[in-house]
Amino acid sequence: MLKPNDLEALWAFSPGALPREVTLPRLEEIGRQLVRENAARVCITLGSQGCLWVEGDDVMLIPANSAPPPIDIVGAGDTFAAAFTTALVAGASGPEAAALANLASGVVVRKIGTTGTATPAEILQRYREEFAS
Repeated sequence: MLKPNDLEALWAFSPGALPREVTLPRLEEIGRQLVRENAARVCITLGSQGCLWVEGDDVMLIPANSAPPPIDIVGAGDTFAAAFTTALVAGASGPEAAALANLASGVVVRKIGTTGTATPAEILQRYREEFAS
């Protein structure tokens, strides 16, 4: 399993590339290349856009949930990685784990001025806010 962010993925194949050179089609191509070269599944995080799940030649965009300002991104990547890994170990598919990780990150970015955490209750509440009818 590889879990780079968008810039790390770009720089793996284009060292020194500028952030503005990150495009979704380029990241899809990079994700497939990472899968082939490492015989691994790949999850490329995209910040507020969510993440790309790449397995074999299949690429799926897992969109992030809305997070209205103000936000503080400190800890969001670590939270994503922890929630994603925990969900995979518990038996979730890659896209399911990514969706859960997006929810957990959505909790953390709302915690201004601190390296936040996301409890199970907060993640469930975030889910309800986002998806309740």
